Amino acid sequence: MLLTPGPRGAPAIDPDRPLAGRRVAIDPGHPGAGATGPTGYYEGDANLAIGRILQRILADRGAEPILIRNDREQMGLYERTTAAE
Repeated sequence: MLLTPGPRGAPAIDPDRPLAGRRVAIDPGHPGAGATGPTGYYEGDANLAIGRILQRILADRGAEPILIRNDREQMGLYERTTAAE
């Protein structure tokens, strides 16, 4: 993935720990919406489980992951975008 410099310029990156100090928003998607599969498993629960795994992986690599949602509460797109910012 190519990162383009923002208004503050390109961030300094430690080649040994490229995620150290980086804040990463994780949006598991489909809170309150989404499909239920043939086994009865809800899509939003699957997305949240994957988001939690990703959160641990990023934290182990030095990032500061922020999970946008951590439950089944419905959350609108505007709320999710605001939380990510």
